[in-house]
Amino acid sequence: DLAINGTAGVVALSYHLTNNEAIVGTPQITNVSAFPNTTTNQKIYVRLQNEFGCTAVAEVILATVSGTLSTAPSLTVCDEDGTEDGFTAIDLSQTETDILAGLPAGLELSFYPTYTDALSASNAIADTANFTNTIAGGQTIYARITNSTDCYGITEVPITVFTFPQDFTDETLIICAGSSLRLDAPAGFSYSWNTTPVQTTPFITVTEPGSYSVTLTGAVICEKTITFTVVQSGAATGAEIIAKDFTGGFNSVNVIPEGLGSYEFSIDGDIYQASPIFDNLVSGAYTIYIKDVEGCSPLYQKEFFILDYPKFLTPNGDGVNDVWRIPFMNSRPGITVTIYDRYGKLITGFNSSSPGWDGTLNSKTLPASDYWFRIRLEDGRIIKGHFSLIR
Repeated sequence: DLAINGTAGVVALSYHLTNNEAIVGTPQITNVSAFPNTTTNQKIYVRLQNEFGCTAVAEVILATVSGTLSTAPSLTVCDEDGTEDGFTAIDLSQTETDILAGLPAGLELSFYPTYTDALSASNAIADTANFTNTIAGGQTIYARITNSTDCYGITEVPITVFTFPQDFTDETLIICAGSSLRLDAPAGFSYSWNTTPVQTTPFITVTEPGSYSVTLTGAVICEKTITFTVVQSGAATGAEIIAKDFTGGFNSVNVIPEGLGSYEFSIDGDIYQASPIFDNLVSGAYTIYIKDVEGCSPLYQKEFFILDYPKFLTPNGDGVNDVWRIPFMNSRPGITVTIYDRYGKLITGFNSSSPGWDGTLNSKTLPASDYWFRIRLEDGRIIKGHFSLIR
């Protein structure tokens, strides 16, 4: 609206583009409430007429302030606070250059969460250096630009929060000794591996354990580093088998594997267990199977024996229990056996390579009775007991 001082008695007022048009009174500017100026500081002319028909023309200069934004303001930020949830603290001052480009100096800039707030200049965002978006992944806020005469403009500021998928996490992987392992980074990024030289492919192949990391760079220059911890495993290369035998039905064995891996154990090749201890074993020949829990091959296996002594001797020539010896004792070089009668007289002695005792002394058969033995194991332990000679 144009305020004109001293207009008492004015009965007609019109607006014109030129002085001559104002003098003659035509043509007039018709859209006086929303006149679009065509030049900066454009002159228009006002014709005034009083009740007596007298006229006068006044020159009016339209001083305008440009509200045109040279660059559409927008802001893309990276979710780098460690939660990967689409919410992050944003410094809104990053948009000031775009918003104020091409505008005169001295303007006041403020931000609002909604257009309604910006229009009414209420609920301004107070901490513009640490604004946290309220919608996951970003939202649109509004900037209000005000000059010294309280003219203002409002523009949208779209904010995008770039978030890497939550499954982009560090990994621990197993490499079998003597083999290779391919490390695959997520697709769709630029890559920089911490190798020498630096590799820029989506995957690398490694042959050694260690820590390998790759930095992913997205289209918006956001970065994320994923670390692959490669741990070496491998098949068992040997095993120490510690048998606790000569205990009747309470024999046991403890297996101590050699190798880089973690292992499971079996004595039948079918059912495996994490414990290396097997209890309640009867005497006999066994095979221990050791497999790497990570699947590294080959399967390791080793034969072992649980020893116990026979409870009787029946030397009758039928081929069954005709001699008394420790079954499988030849698997333990160093074992020695001595046999005594019930009065403590030494009858015979033999080692692990001997066929055993046939119930004779100096080629003469000994009577049916109980006989005593003393077994000296290779580790120095002494086993004592008795058995029956049955005729």
